[in-house]
Amino acid sequence: MTDTLNQGSILAGKYRIDRVIGSGGFGTIYEAFDLNLQVKVAIKEYFVNVRSGRRDERQEANMIARLEHVPGVIKLMSFFFENGTSYMVMEYVEGETLRDYLQRNGVMDVDFLFSLFQPLLQSIGMMHQEKIIHRDISPDNIMISPNGKLTLIDFGSAIELTSVNNKQEVVLKHGYAAPEQYQTGGYQGTWTDVYAMSATFYRALTGNKPPEALELVRRTALIAWNDRQIPRTVASVLAKGLAVKYTDRISTMEVLSEQLSKAIKEKQVHVDEAFSEGEGGYRGKQGSKNAPIMIAGIVAIMAIIGFVVYGQSRGNKISAHETGVNQGTEISNTMDTEVTVTQPVQTPLPETSQAVADTEAHQTVPEVTMLDQPLEYSSEELFTVREVCECVAITGSDPSLTVAVIPPTIGGLPVLDIEGMGANVTKVVIPEGVRGLGEYSFKNCRYLEEIIIPASLIEISDGAFDNCSSLKTIYISLDNQEFYVIDGEIYSYTYGTKLN
Repeated sequence: MTDTLNQGSILAGKYRIDRVIGSGGFGTIYEAFDLNLQVKVAIKEYFVNVRSGRRDERQEANMIARLEHVPGVIKLMSFFFENGTSYMVMEYVEGETLRDYLQRNGVMDVDFLFSLFQPLLQSIGMMHQEKIIHRDISPDNIMISPNGKLTLIDFGSAIELTSVNNKQEVVLKHGYAAPEQYQTGGYQGTWTDVYAMSATFYRALTGNKPPEALELVRRTALIAWNDRQIPRTVASVLAKGLAVKYTDRISTMEVLSEQLSKAIKEKQVHVDEAFSEGEGGYRGKQGSKNAPIMIAGIVAIMAIIGFVVYGQSRGNKISAHETGVNQGTEISNTMDTEVTVTQPVQTPLPETSQAVADTEAHQTVPEVTMLDQPLEYSSEELFTVREVCECVAITGSDPSLTVAVIPPTIGGLPVLDIEGMGANVTKVVIPEGVRGLGEYSFKNCRYLEEIIIPASLIEISDGAFDNCSSLKTIYISLDNQEFYVIDGEIYSYTYGTKLN
């Protein structure tokens, strides 16, 4: 149903349609009047062919009903079926959207912003305790009343935290959607809403629309604060809220509120330069993160080769190869040269698991070699892909492909994710720019022996290497700060857990 109801139409025998408030991807919102209670209401009419059935529509209503005790969240009044579709009746919130308010009044002062939003941050924290994430927080979906009260509306994209590991439809608002929302099955949680709220703060404080998450992932855009006198302490907190890696991001609204409150109290110095991108976020020139997960032994290897990848086979041999997969997008000529490290180099690793602790004593790098031949990208025609928001995810490859050097772009679109690969591959080179490996990426690739992982990879789903019985060597870029290899096994720095 795309035609709107006529003014004066009666629904459920008691709701008079007065006017259209707005229309979105899922339905139309009306201002209506409850003839029995004599109050204004808002009614959402779902488009017949948009949702996959009445269960999804009921799900939105059920989640709002569960949040009846949470202040600052739109209240549900009724839900019914009519005209071959469904309708959700909600309280009518007087005022305007935050988007309209900002267009009319300009940017907000930091102190006013926090005093206005602090109650809403607490409300969203309560919503998260009910295992619900909104996934569409933005100035469009926050109402501001004449008395300054904020109300979160539109739960059409909301899901329960218990279902985030299931494949969700990609529904996002550019500039406010977190990077993980661009991936089907991306690991979403309370941190996803933190990203959107931080982006909303950025819009309110600077007057600028936040860059799209994929631009931040590709490093074609920066979070810039220098056009407004924003306290450095506040900018630093919001930079952590906008971190590209969810593991580096502020994870809850409670922490965001606490850190903003502290930052505002401590504000002394103002930002006078643009924030530049760092690992897992965006920092000022003096705001180095000094991540504890950097490996001390890297320094010795980087003194020999500017960019190497390292791995260790199950045969107790540690080797490192130059891949040509560096900060650019080309895999160019490599040198047919061997470099030998004459003295063993100690490589202490973070104490994130017992396995790491047990192997620290004998971690050495006896040999560093180059690839013995140039690499050429495999033909794009050999890969099957799925387009996702101006990017592609690889879903498989031709059975004839054995050595897969994945190109960074296919059909002119960047490769962001690998969800599947042909069963006959023996060697795979993943290009810089790929962010994640899905749960079926290399499942049942029984002939896979070697794989090269770039610095950009931040997520490896459980099951990505299931039944890879021939996998002997894994090479990981030294610039990758998410994963490391011991005895041919991939470990996570964050959790200290084995991933293959």
